[in-house]
Amino acid sequence: MKVPKHIKESIEKSSKAFAKAREHEKIVRDWLEENHVQDETTNDQWIDCVEMGHGQHKSFIDYLKNI
Repeated sequence: MKVPKHIKESIEKSSKAFAKAREHEKIVRDWLEENHVQDETTNDQWIDCVEMGHGQHKSFIDYLKNI
């Protein structure tokens, strides 16, 4: 199968961005664990606001401020 150049570029960019995102995710999850706030509700908020790719990071920060 011939893979178009723009598809190859998108795969490369996605791969690099995902690796960077996982690096930052570990930092956040470690911090949540250290602060004893990594429970089901917090994990659900993290997934809904950040991991689902909706760009709602401010909602997650607001959630943390209100704990």
